[in-house]
Amino acid sequence: MNIAGEAQDVLPLDLAFGSGKTGMTYVAFLGQEALELHKSYFPRLRQWYLTPGHEKQKATDVGMMHNQTVTRQCVLCHAVSLPDSGIKPEPRFFGVGCESCHGAGGAHVAAMQSGKRTDLFLERLEQLDASHLNNLCARCHRGIENVDLQTNQAKMTNRFQPYGLMKSRCFIESGNRLSCLTCHNPHTDASADRKTYEVACLKCHSGKQTATVASATPPKVCPVNRASGCIGCHMPSRPAFVTNNLPTLIADHFIRVIPQKP
Repeated sequence: MNIAGEAQDVLPLDLAFGSGKTGMTYVAFLGQEALELHKSYFPRLRQWYLTPGHEKQKATDVGMMHNQTVTRQCVLCHAVSLPDSGIKPEPRFFGVGCESCHGAGGAHVAAMQSGKRTDLFLERLEQLDASHLNNLCARCHRGIENVDLQTNQAKMTNRFQPYGLMKSRCFIESGNRLSCLTCHNPHTDASADRKTYEVACLKCHSGKQTATVASATPPKVCPVNRASGCIGCHMPSRPAFVTNNLPTLIADHFIRVIPQKP
């Protein structure tokens, strides 16, 4: 194995990022650093593609090294917790779990087991406004504070969904009501059925606003189709990476009227 163009070695792969729904990226730990493999595997296509972020690496490189700080940031978006001074999570903490969003749950579990249920010992997320909810999701999905606006990241309003959503006029004029949870149930996998999302669009743009979304300035009704087709026109799917040929498309979360090419 050619690591950084120098030593030849054989290393076990410690983690695989990704469930297999799209792609899977593999990591090997070397002390308190991580080697991210140069290629990622897409099970459904049975093909290997260049790992995002490796575009400037040599084709002969096995991967890219990440220091402890960067590694911990990456792992914590795919695991519940890490040891205070380590980079490898315990298997029981693999994946996104309750504590990823709700915070440490030890006190909550103890209270429920003791029958003292007057205090959940958890932050009540239903009381948060849209900005706070979006910023909670942005811990992993990225908001404007985590996007480098001087690079191609500024155009990735599909890949960085909270960033794209909060650029949208729909959010800006929602009275701080439009959040990621308006369309997504965080306790289930994201739906691939556009109609489930169009229901959320039409709560405002059908011309019949509900009490929960009423605003001083009534949202416009689409002059093209007031009943369906919202997502394809106003949130079209785009390649996940503008500098890569990955076969992954993500809906653009910068909701807007997009000029049609002739």
